[in-house]
Amino acid sequence: MVVARGEDQPVSLAVLADAYGRHWEIMDSAGGGWIAVRRHGVSAGAVARGLSNVRCAGTLAELARCLESETEMERRPPRFDRLPAVVIPSPRKS
Repeated sequence: MVVARGEDQPVSLAVLADAYGRHWEIMDSAGGGWIAVRRHGVSAGAVARGLSNVRCAGTLAELARCLESETEMERRPPRFDRLPAVVIPSPRKS
């Protein structure tokens, strides 16, 4: 779901909560800006693939783009070509 395409498009907290609130808790930051925290963290493997458990942004429009990026990455299948091969020994004795 694309919520914002450009910085000039206003995005409301209600729109973001409606679009991403099932998986992310969205709140304002004490120092300014906005924070989104996953309601259920992702695994270390998913983090290695580029997913995040926390996203921060200066504006709601920027945060919307970050969360859309996360959603796109979640939909992509994992790539195993960057992982080392695992050799499992045979259970039979030689």
